Amino acid sequence: GPVGLFLAYYINRLDKSAEITVCEKRTAYERKQIVIMHNRNIQRLPASVKSDLFGRGGKGCYVKPPPFDQVSTCYTNKTKNLLLGSVVMRYLETSLHDYIEKNPQISVIQNEVTSKRIDRMIERGTYDYIIGTDGKSSVVRNWLDAKVDTYEVGYGLVFLFDSPNPSLKRTDNVKGATERQIQAGEVKLVPQHRFRAFRSRGLNYYLAVQLLKTEYDQIGNTRNMAELDPDMQNLAEQAAAFYGITLPTPDKVALSKFPIDITLARKFTQKVKKTRVTIIGDAYM
Repeated sequence: GPVGLFLAYYINRLDKSAEITVCEKRTAYERKQIVIMHNRNIQRLPASVKSDLFGRGGKGCYVKPPPFDQVSTCYTNKTKNLLLGSVVMRYLETSLHDYIEKNPQISVIQNEVTSKRIDRMIERGTYDYIIGTDGKSSVVRNWLDAKVDTYEVGYGLVFLFDSPNPSLKRTDNVKGATERQIQAGEVKLVPQHRFRAFRSRGLNYYLAVQLLKTEYDQIGNTRNMAELDPDMQNLAEQAAAFYGITLPTPDKVALSKFPIDITLARKFTQKVKKTRVTIIGDAYM
C-alpha cells in the first residue's frame, strides 16, 4: 500500500546503502477510494510522483475542506489557500511503485507475509528491520501479539434493503467520473467515509452513512427508515443518489446505528535476536 511504498522511498533517502525489500500482496493496484492528503505530505513525495499526481494535468487535484455534510469541488491549480490534495488510491500506489522500482536498492516482490515467514526471516537473520505497514488486519501486529485499546471516534448508520441494482458491489467515491472530468475540476468529491455502499454475499445491500453526534442521538432506537424525520430520510436519499442506487419505499429499509471505533496497539516494536520488528500506519491502529 501507499504507506509501505512511501516508507521504502524515505528509508532510501535517509540511507542510500540500505537494501530494502517491499512485500506487496497485490498483483495490481485497483482500489478506487479517494485519499485526502495534506499539502505538507504531498511536498514529501518524490518530485516525479508529486508532478504525476498534482502537477499540471496530473491524476489528482486540490480541494477546499468542505463542511462535514457537504461536498468539495476539485481544483487542478493549487493556490496558497488549498492545503488538501485529493487522489484516487490506485493512482497514488501505482505512481509510488513505479518510482521506487527504478531504484536498484529497492526490490518490490509479490509476496504475502505470514507469521511463519516472519519467524523464518528472524531465524535466518535475513533483515535488520521488519516493518509492518499491512493495514488494519496486520499480520505483523498479530505476530507481535500486540494488545489493543479501543476508542470511540464517530457514529454511523446503515440502511439495509433489497436493491433492484444487481451490479452494485463496491463503488468508488467518484461516481461515473472520467479522468478528464476529474482533471477539469468538474467532479465533486464527498469527504472520505461519509458515504459507503456495498453488497452482501446474499441479496441484501448496505448503504452506510457517517453521522454527526446530534444526528446519532436524534435517531434513538428507530429501526425503520419510515420512522426517521424528513432531514434524515433526505440524507439517505443523497447517499443513494451518490451511488446511483434506487431505494425502496422507506418502510422497506431497515436501520442499524453503531459507534465507529479505532483501536491502538499497546506495543508497536520488539527486537528478536538481531531483528527489530515494528508496525506503523494502520497496522498500529
